[in-house]
Amino acid sequence: MVRHFGFGIAVLVLVVEARATERVTVQPVVVRTWAEMVAADEAMRATGGVRSHGLFQPPVSVRSFANTQAQNSNTIDRAPAPADHVEANLPSRSMCDPCPGDAALTTGFQATIGTSSVPNQVGAVGPIHVMSMSLPEVRIQTRDGASISAVSPNTFWSVLGNGGAFPRLIFDQLSGRWIAETQIGGSPALAISSTSDPTGAWTYYLLPIASGEQLSFHGLGVNTNWLAVTADVFSQSFTVFNGPKMWVVDKTTAIAGGPLTVTIFPAGFDGNTTIGEASLQPCVTMDAAEQTLWMINLLGTDLNDQVNLIRLSRITGSGAAPVWSVAPNSSYAGTGLFRVANTFNFTKKVAANCGAQGLTLLGARIGSSAVLRNGRIWATHHAWLPATGVPDRTDVFWYQIDPGAMPNPILQSGVIDSGAGTSHMCPSIAVNCADDVCIGMSRSDAVRCPEAAFATRLASDALGTMRPVQTLRMSNRFFSTGFGTPFYWGYYSATVVDPDNDRGFWTIQEYVGPTYQIFVPSLETVTKWGTWWGRITQDCNLNGVADLCDGVVTDCNSNGISDFCECDHCDFTGDGTFNGADIRVFVEALVNQPSCAGAEFLAFCRADMNRDGAITPSDIPLFVQQILSSVYCP
Repeated sequence: MVRHFGFGIAVLVLVVEARATERVTVQPVVVRTWAEMVAADEAMRATGGVRSHGLFQPPVSVRSFANTQAQNSNTIDRAPAPADHVEANLPSRSMCDPCPGDAALTTGFQATIGTSSVPNQVGAVGPIHVMSMSLPEVRIQTRDGASISAVSPNTFWSVLGNGGAFPRLIFDQLSGRWIAETQIGGSPALAISSTSDPTGAWTYYLLPIASGEQLSFHGLGVNTNWLAVTADVFSQSFTVFNGPKMWVVDKTTAIAGGPLTVTIFPAGFDGNTTIGEASLQPCVTMDAAEQTLWMINLLGTDLNDQVNLIRLSRITGSGAAPVWSVAPNSSYAGTGLFRVANTFNFTKKVAANCGAQGLTLLGARIGSSAVLRNGRIWATHHAWLPATGVPDRTDVFWYQIDPGAMPNPILQSGVIDSGAGTSHMCPSIAVNCADDVCIGMSRSDAVRCPEAAFATRLASDALGTMRPVQTLRMSNRFFSTGFGTPFYWGYYSATVVDPDNDRGFWTIQEYVGPTYQIFVPSLETVTKWGTWWGRITQDCNLNGVADLCDGVVTDCNSNGISDFCECDHCDFTGDGTFNGADIRVFVEALVNQPSCAGAEFLAFCRADMNRDGAITPSDIPLFVQQILSSVYCP
């Protein structure tokens, strides 16, 4: 089947035809423990090797849910679902009761500070650990922000070679495994944990490529049967786009930790050899009973009426013998394409940088993981508005899709938009058991410097709407890399549902970090970027306190709120900053040993850095790290 579609100024000739697949067995390269990686990293530093840095950052607590919406002035354009999908009530496919309460940021803490051009930050959350990957480092933390340890990407992937620049990372709740993917020596590389503990053993694999292939922009998805890696393939000189390529791993072999059974779908297998930014994004599947692994990608515009198009495709068959096909019943026969409700512009515009040189972004594509939850696909991307002519802003577009409802599968869609001159960018999406949604992103405008942010919606909210955007981590300076070079931002981010309760959310997003000096060619102040974890929880019992903070054992003042949610370790004195006065308060607490009860509670709780219920010398190292990282506090 041949169809002609537009993508910017390009014309796509979509030829969907069967192409020969190749089934191979990929042997594990090595099994390596996290402790071995840390030791290797320490040895590299001891011999003068270059390694990334990162400092412990205690959590920042937000206790009350009151007025969380009123504190935001952002407007949000709300687009209804297509006419044939505007029902009074969508069929309920959720796996838990809805929560009537709002969602708000409960805690936040530093992930990484870096100086390279873009962080390419990804992250995942397990039952006990939080793990992040970026260009400078791979870091494992506790769920309350304490740093366990960190290694450089070169150390994490060194058993396969140097690399790790464009990582992907998921915690697969269906198998209880951490799965990391990157590019090493031109080939896709996989690392799979042996258990749900990322500080244990990891098994490493290198997937094969054909001679002369150059890969760009990877995707990673999983379901009960398969693990899928996708990449855009170019010629050796990156002058010719050869189409997407896909490696589909029989998941039973991946979990076993031995040889992988891998089916390779060659470059251009999906018929697209024209649009190099129409990257395939496999879904992270949350439904254990879902036997199909769905994937989604933006694929141009219908030149007849300039309506944007999205394609659904799928993997079916058996674990060892997967079959790829487009979703059936498309109105563009045999293509899997469908039309969007909210049209957008593919023409890039630099994002706002609070009055400074604009930020350079990736083109419109579904860059972060799509999610399949309760039988529906959720996906998000940034693009530009207005949909025709010269764009004047960057916006976040999101979709809920029923893959069985072609040719009109969009159940609802919306746009996060604050008008001309504003930017919402690099989004990622997560959905909980009740179909509540969180979108993490960066945002900026002429006066707001690029900051980490998020927005939520409850399943009961009006179709096509998202609640006001909330700040995850503020920035107080424009972003600059020096030398007048493009200021790259992103390229993607991560937002996940909390596996601990399947209701709350975690998101890791980029913001502008501290400044530093460069001396070549002249003294110039530039900025580092930072990535920040936020934990967003709900108040399902409507008592004005985040559910995370209800009935937790560590409640030394017996007020029914977890001490974890009452103490701000960034500001001991309550004056809004971390300064010398905070050091004095901490030293006084060490000497005077304030009581946990009554008026002395906050002094006690803030000084108990390691939350062991006592103020002891063991709190001092964490406080010293807090002093060193004070610039990271809001």
